[in-house]
Amino acid sequence: MRSVYAEAYLKGQEAAKKNAAMEKKKTEKADKAEKSDKPTTPEEIKEMKYKGIMAEVEKLEAAGKYREAWLKVPKTSEFPDKTEEMQKRRSSLSAKFSPDLFGAEEPATAVTNVEPKTEEDATDFIDAKGFPNERQGE
Repeated sequence: MRSVYAEAYLKGQEAAKKNAAMEKKKTEKADKAEKSDKPTTPEEIKEMKYKGIMAEVEKLEAAGKYREAWLKVPKTSEFPDKTEEMQKRRSSLSAKFSPDLFGAEEPATAVTNVEPKTEEDATDFIDAKGFPNERQGE
């Protein structure tokens, strides 16, 4: 009877070794595939960083946040090989937002339905700048 148990034990060990070898091969293949996806050289890392930044710029542009997108475009000193591309991107973004430097709104359109002025109109006592006229009683 011992030989039957010993035989079963040996068969179980062989099966376990085969399974362990197969699992080891699977993990090695997965590790190799994972390593091939990751950038290894500094140039590849830099390229991945650039692509990530530009993806953020595209998201901001799609959301209509042109000024924020313009600010996100990296400096040419960070990626000197992409200088021309970044300059084109900045100029296209700056063309989309208002050229007004001080944030003033567009001039209001003329109002066509203006009521005639009454004798006691509140604007009679306001100067051209919109402040109450101190000389209103004179």
